[in-house]
Amino acid sequence: MTTNDPAGSLPAAPTSVDGYVDGVTDYEQIWEQSLRDAPRVPSGVVYHYTGADTAILGILASGMLRLSPFSTTNDLWESRPFYPSISAHADDRDPGPDMALWEETDRHIRAHAKVACLTQDAQVMDGIHADDALRGWAHLSLWAHYGAGGAGICLGFDQRKLLERFMTAPHPQGTLRFHGPVQYQHSSRGPVRSIDMGQIEEFGIDAAALSFAEDNKETVFFRKHADWANESEYRLVLIDQSVLPATVDIRSALTHIVLGECFPASKRPALAAVLASYPDVEVRQMHFHNRTVFCEPISLDATNRPVSSGAAASLYSPRRKGSLHERLCQLRAAEEEQRADAERARNLALEPLGQIAQDLSSFAETAPNGAQIRLMPRVDAVPEQLRQRAAGVPGEIICFEAGRALSIQDADDPYRVVVAAGAIQVLAERHIRIHGLVWREEPQSSSGVTRIQVWRDSRDTNVDTVADVTRQLLDDLGKAIPDAMQAFEEMCGSSEGTH
Repeated sequence: MTTNDPAGSLPAAPTSVDGYVDGVTDYEQIWEQSLRDAPRVPSGVVYHYTGADTAILGILASGMLRLSPFSTTNDLWESRPFYPSISAHADDRDPGPDMALWEETDRHIRAHAKVACLTQDAQVMDGIHADDALRGWAHLSLWAHYGAGGAGICLGFDQRKLLERFMTAPHPQGTLRFHGPVQYQHSSRGPVRSIDMGQIEEFGIDAAALSFAEDNKETVFFRKHADWANESEYRLVLIDQSVLPATVDIRSALTHIVLGECFPASKRPALAAVLASYPDVEVRQMHFHNRTVFCEPISLDATNRPVSSGAAASLYSPRRKGSLHERLCQLRAAEEEQRADAERARNLALEPLGQIAQDLSSFAETAPNGAQIRLMPRVDAVPEQLRQRAAGVPGEIICFEAGRALSIQDADDPYRVVVAAGAIQVLAERHIRIHGLVWREEPQSSSGVTRIQVWRDSRDTNVDTVADVTRQLLDDLGKAIPDAMQAFEEMCGSSEGTH
């Protein structure tokens, strides 16, 4: 059985009696039957589903729709090798079961064939409730498979103009071009006609294979398994002697585009920019509500289009004044100034930072046997509200900050942790701030992981007294370690066997 339904196949109606199920009117079944019986008129439009980037950066930007290799289609009837029967006259050599001959024949037919897959469109003329249900842009499975899960684009073409561009475009001599609707079948025995061995030997296997493909084009290129009937496909097929994809110019044929329901707002500026070359193309968007699809025109207005300066509209108004170029120069200058300040301040922090790392390493000796120990460059000890801001952002100027954190982790449960951390900040005018922190982490069934602060301190000083202040803070940090380790060992259930 075959079907050439421009709206795709509809499944058989559910079993009931005159729209009644258990004595209750089944309006959905009545509407479905009305839709099934309604007259349909081809609209003269064909659609192509694709992803947003492919549509914007590829098809619309170039004005070309690609015809992809026939062997990459999704139906096994087409993606797998096709071996036609080979006949021979009594005077010709008997080909026998020659796999190499079959493979070369298949190569000349499929490897050089390219296809553009489109979806047919039909208008339901009955004025029923679901008159958009059978439109070419309304195939939910095609949105899922080819339209990026509803985040892509469906391109609408004037079928006559597209075919005209396809059939009249210049191509090398010997190029074959076909187009037509796909028919869907549950089984196929392949073409009736075979390839003649005498013609292969007389004209060459390439010529014989192409002659076979042209004579049997309907069976070879326009038959798919019935499982794909929902695609309601219309095809453009081109066969030449190149293994590279071919293209068809779509600029005069494109009439409108349909955005998927989930089309990202972030891609609208790029879409608006590329559509500047298509002033007559209408933009629509598909919507889905309460199991019903519908489509409506939308405007890529000024809030979505790139403004003349090249900058997209922003939700944030900058505190700095000036043009984009001026503000960007200010940002870069601030970053350069911050880097220079950091280089000058780094030397002031090296000795205290080394003392912090040395003391934290010594605390690791108190860890239980088997614990996982790591000393990491981190600034956990600095309270979040005191940490260095990004360059140019108003606030306390931190010229340099660095720190170390010692992590002692239970070997059996990575969520049982003790952390001791120290950090140093160099501020303006050689002012220095030293920070220390000890905390524990333990698993909680209700909240995942709980952090318990054991000790924290911050002290301000200057370059003349930084060594003494750092020593005092580290001594106090060391006094907090035993309590933290005792609680850690009790939590881990292993208070014995320490280093």
